[in-house]
Amino acid sequence: MTPLALSRLPLRALLASAFVVLSLSSAAAVDVVIGQSGISYQDPEIWNAGAKVAWQDENQDVWLADLDPVTGVWIPASGRGTLLGRAAQIDDLEAGTWNGPEWGYSAAGPAVFFTAADAAGVHQVARYRLLTGTPGVPEFVTTGGSTPRRGVLPGKNLTDPQAPVMTFQGRFRANIGAWRYENEPTVDRLFPSTYFATSGPQWIPGDQALATNLDDANGTVQVVRYGLDGSTTFLTTDAGHKFDTFFFQAPKLGGREMFICTVSDIKPDTTVPETFNRLHVYGRTATGFELVYVLTLTNFMPQTAVNHFSAEPFIFKGRTFFSLAVTLGAPYSSPSEVWVMNLPGTQAVRVSAPGAAARIDPESFVTTDRAFVYFYTVGTGGGRELHVCRDFMGAMSAPASTPVTVTPLSYTAGKFTLLLQSALPVRAGEIEASSDLVNWQSIGFHWPSLYRESAFVDWNAGAFPQRFYRMKP
Repeated sequence: MTPLALSRLPLRALLASAFVVLSLSSAAAVDVVIGQSGISYQDPEIWNAGAKVAWQDENQDVWLADLDPVTGVWIPASGRGTLLGRAAQIDDLEAGTWNGPEWGYSAAGPAVFFTAADAAGVHQVARYRLLTGTPGVPEFVTTGGSTPRRGVLPGKNLTDPQAPVMTFQGRFRANIGAWRYENEPTVDRLFPSTYFATSGPQWIPGDQALATNLDDANGTVQVVRYGLDGSTTFLTTDAGHKFDTFFFQAPKLGGREMFICTVSDIKPDTTVPETFNRLHVYGRTATGFELVYVLTLTNFMPQTAVNHFSAEPFIFKGRTFFSLAVTLGAPYSSPSEVWVMNLPGTQAVRVSAPGAAARIDPESFVTTDRAFVYFYTVGTGGGRELHVCRDFMGAMSAPASTPVTVTPLSYTAGKFTLLLQSALPVRAGEIEASSDLVNWQSIGFHWPSLYRESAFVDWNAGAFPQRFYRMKP
C-alpha cells in the first residue's frame, strides 16, 4: 500500500471506539487419543529440535520416545522407547510432587533431568545425557540429605559450560526453591519467591538468571529477575498478582524480548485458590519492560469466569502463539479445555474436543509446516490418557478483509493521531513508521474495531521532522 506522510494538523475532536471484537475461526481442530491403552502418561516434555519426548509412566519409570513430524504420534506407539531411569517421584500434586522430567541444555548437549530414588530411598535430581547416557542408569545431580527433591527445572542455554538447575523441597505451592550447577551435587543456593502457581519459576533464555515473583511495597506479586549473582530486579510494577512467567522473542516484532505471565486480582496462597482471569505480555524497552498486551479467552467463550493456566509460547512460521488450558474452576479441575491463542490475542481456537475432562499441561511440538499440541487427561483412579491436537493452524490464519485507509486526524503535544477507515469494521494490523521510506519500524499494533473508523496514536511523532506510516496485516 502507499505509505502516508503526515503534516502537523491542528487539534480536532476525536471520537474513537473503545470496544474490541476478536475473530475466532469455526474450523475444527483434530483431537486424537494416542499412546497405548493401560499406560498412564504423565507430564510429557518436548525437545523440539530433536523431535523427542520425555515422560513418566504409572510405574514411575522415565522414558524417551521419538515424535512423528507428520502425524505427531509417538514412536514407538507406547512411548516406551528408551528407559532413562526408575523410581521417579510420583507425579501427584496432592502428594506434593511439583514436576516430572524436564529437558536441559548446556555445552555438553541435551539431557533429561528428573527425580529418582537413591540407595537410601531419598529422591534426588537425576540426569540422563542423550549423547553419553546408559539406558536405565541415570547420573545423580544431587546427593545426600533426607529431604526429597520434589521437582527439577534445568537451564536451557546451549553455551553454558554446565546447566544451572532449580530444585524444590516441600509440598506443592509451599515449596522452597533452590538452584545449583548440575555438577555441584552438595551445594544449595536458595532463591526468593512469593508463591509457586502451576508452572513456577522459569529460567530466562540467554541470561544467567531466572524469573520468579516477589511482593512489592504494596503487597502486589510482581515478576522479578533473580540473577545467579544473587541480584533481584523487579520487571513489573502494574496492578494484578503475576505468576508463571515465560520469556520468548517475537519474530514479527523484530525479535523483541518479551514475557508472558498469568495474572490474578486475588492474591492466592496455600489455602486460597488461583483465579487467573487474564494473561499479560510485556516487552523490553530501553530501561526495562512495559505492558504491551492483555490477553483473555473470555472474549471467545460464553463464560466470563475463566481461569487461565499453563500458558506457554511457541513460534510457528514466524508468528507467536500460546498454548494454554482454561477452566471455570481451579486449575487441573474438570471441565477444562485446551486452547491456542495468537499474539496479540486477536485469534484463538479450542484444540481439545468437547466433553467434561480435566485436561492438563499442554505442550507444543512445531515443524516447518505443522504444529501439534499435546496434553493429558486425568480419569477416575488417576489414569492419564494422552492426546495430540493437530490441523488447527488453518483456523489461526489471518482473515480476509477489505483495505484500510490511513489518514492524519490531529497533531498535539508531540503526538499524531491517525484515522483508520475501511468499508468493513477495521481489522487488526501492525502500524509501522519511517522517516525515509526505506527503514521501517513497528510502533504498535492496532486492535480490531467494531466500527469502520478507528484511531491509532503515534506518541513519538514530535521527535521527527516528518513521518511516514503504513499498516500491515
